[in-house]
Amino acid sequence: GDMAACGPTAVAGDAGGLWAAGLACAVGSSVSTAFGNVVQKMAHIQQAAREPARRFREPLPGIVLSPRWFAGVALVGLLPIPLDVLAFALAAQSLVTPVGGVTLILTQVIGPRFLEEEEVTWTDIAAGCVIVVGVTLTSIFGSHADQDLDLDALRALWRHRPTIAAEILAAVTI
Repeated sequence: GDMAACGPTAVAGDAGGLWAAGLACAVGSSVSTAFGNVVQKMAHIQQAAREPARRFREPLPGIVLSPRWFAGVALVGLLPIPLDVLAFALAAQSLVTPVGGVTLILTQVIGPRFLEEEEVTWTDIAAGCVIVVGVTLTSIFGSHADQDLDLDALRALWRHRPTIAAEILAAVTI
């Protein structure tokens, strides 16, 4: 297909830095999601601490109809949508997708600041370091340009031994 028809996506030789704006949108989405996770957990803790007669309505387990819970839902479910749409429109998928690891790191960092029962262990710190290194390396060395592959090119990739090996490795480790 014609990439120009898809809008201002980052393409090879993109001097405009659209990929950087896409990366910033992806980070913004992760920040919103991390804070939303913590706000929702705070709503659940607040609900459990209330006297039964003063609790907010719960139509289903885990759905607390409180202002704090709705704020968390907005941060997790509403704000990231336009940011993710922009991120994928402006930058290559190979650059945007790994930034999702930022959500894990931020939740790990901010959770214990707002939630007394949350603790960060050395295992959490080690795992977080691995995530930070992975996100950093994929952001630096990942493709900053989209590739427009047709069906024949995709089929050729699937016949390529390194692709087959990578897919087998991914399937076995998951």
